[in-house]
Amino acid sequence: MKKHFSVASFIFAAVALMPMAQAQDPGTLDLLVRKGVVTQTERDQILATKSDKPAEITGVADALKLTISGYVQVQYNYLHMEGSSVNPSPSDTNGFEIRRALVDFTAKMENGWGAYVTFISDATYRTRDYLERAAITYTDADYGCFTGGYRKVHFAVEEYSSGSDLPAIERSIVTNYFTTGTASGGPNITDRRTGFANRHVGLYWDGKFGSTEPFECGFAVTNAYTDSIQYASEFNDKVSLWAYGQQTFRPIEGAVLTAGLNFGWQPTDNTAVVPGEGADMLGWNPFISARIGSATFMAEYIGSWIHN
Repeated sequence: MKKHFSVASFIFAAVALMPMAQAQDPGTLDLLVRKGVVTQTERDQILATKSDKPAEITGVADALKLTISGYVQVQYNYLHMEGSSVNPSPSDTNGFEIRRALVDFTAKMENGWGAYVTFISDATYRTRDYLERAAITYTDADYGCFTGGYRKVHFAVEEYSSGSDLPAIERSIVTNYFTTGTASGGPNITDRRTGFANRHVGLYWDGKFGSTEPFECGFAVTNAYTDSIQYASEFNDKVSLWAYGQQTFRPIEGAVLTAGLNFGWQPTDNTAVVPGEGADMLGWNPFISARIGSATFMAEYIGSWIHN
């Protein structure tokens, strides 16, 4: 409400000062005298106090900035599948689909505060609408960005990169194996994906040091259940830990090289290695990417240790 009152005060002051600024012109004042709006004495007093310095309005709070963005990805699929002993008559796929439709609301407020909420409709293994991310942020020029809410952790570059930035049509099988799991399709374990990383509710810190060749790093403490805005009852006494560091280099003009390491510890995660049971999982993810002009090259390795 404070911002609304400040903006209203600004508009009222501007309207009030406009006639005064115009009335300081002698010709305008003479016209007002002839029409009886002001007296000759008042005219002379206004001209005597005339100042060439423009009127200034101070104390107005910074305005709230709200950005609405999004994208729609439409694609055509044709898949022909041969019969097998498991499914002797698989049907072909032939048609269009909205692969992704996303809308994002991002607010930037005064004093470094901000917030965002993103909704997405996905036509893959989810086939449903869901919350992509939702959080409150605070950014300090010296100490980085602090985030509290629901977002993707910094593990598996292909997963936490926006779908609009990926050069490939789909994420790889390896990425999907590691980063999708039970909450992606419901509360029950129905596949053998590990359910590691991806989205978590928690507290995040991201820092950046340097400008031309920055070093970026971060740390997060989150819930232990992947891709869910709440904790599961069997995992309610556990938290996950995440960390990363990456360095950017500019070896030659027009080329940008980034190398880094992502790390995660997710206790009692929703893996299906042992059906119906959670397992402790440690993951590491070194990566390197190069951008030369408009061409981008990327390589990453995902490794894990699972204990159940």
